[in-house]
Amino acid sequence: MHASQVAVWNVLSNVAHWYEWTPTVNKVEVLNTPELKTCNRQLFQPKLQPVFDYNRA
Repeated sequence: MHASQVAVWNVLSNVAHWYEWTPTVNKVEVLNTPELKTCNRQLFQPKLQPVFDYNRA
């Protein structure tokens, strides 16, 4: 991959847009604010139950 660490982080940390480029997520609902933090979004994945936040403890 020919991209800076900043460019890669900008894509990976923009969880609200994951559904645009990864087939394992088909919808993201931002629950509070758009910044990356725990318990702030709900992920919808094909054939799986909805998940609140991808790294919730």
